[in-house]
Amino acid sequence: PASTPAVAGPVQSKWALVVGISRFADRAVPRLNYTTQDAGAFAAELKDPNIGRFPPENVRVLTDDQATTKNIKEQLNWIARRAQPNDLVVIYVATHGSPRTLDSAGGANYIVTYDTEIKDANDPDQDALYATALPMVELADAVATRMKALRTAVILDTCYSGGAVMNASKLMGKGVANAAPGAETLDRMAEGTGRIVIAAARSDEESLESDQLHHGYFTYYLLQAMKANHGMDPMSEI
Repeated sequence: PASTPAVAGPVQSKWALVVGISRFADRAVPRLNYTTQDAGAFAAELKDPNIGRFPPENVRVLTDDQATTKNIKEQLNWIARRAQPNDLVVIYVATHGSPRTLDSAGGANYIVTYDTEIKDANDPDQDALYATALPMVELADAVATRMKALRTAVILDTCYSGGAVMNASKLMGKGVANAAPGAETLDRMAEGTGRIVIAAARSDEESLESDQLHHGYFTYYLLQAMKANHGMDPMSEI
């Protein structure tokens, strides 16, 4: 017989991992303008006692050279070991993503971390990408199988630099760009009670930054929505 679905009680504690990467160790990876700033602003709203009300010590922020593949996985597991069923977990990632076409062996999307190697922006090295990037499916599996929290929100803002728009066709073609995860990956992350995924773009859409707003468009309006009612609006409305 099917097991009885878990029912979440009142939120006991809140945990978050916030990742934003603007510059990368491999100079072949195009720089971004505002992803680090996006991450800092998002973390600040989570910790704001009038908006997110997250305990500051429970919000882990990784930016630029801190946001290696190893460090991101370590912090994911740190939260997974501590967050209990009645807790709330938020994972926010703003960086480049790689399209499925860049992984001819497995067709996987990757989160481009600080230490990801591609060697050549025009013709990225698939083997180096596989060895150094964070597979989106690993994030999905961590959320689906390791997080005990019955309320988990994953927010993905994968975008590319406004300065790279002139070369967008080249970046979008076979390089790292603004590729969003596929539907199967998003469905995997959303499995379980109270889990929601908000992505800036579909796999065939662009997610852009704004020199006027000094943010990515997606994150800017997410921040506005979060503070509009002092953090009391449900995720469905946000």
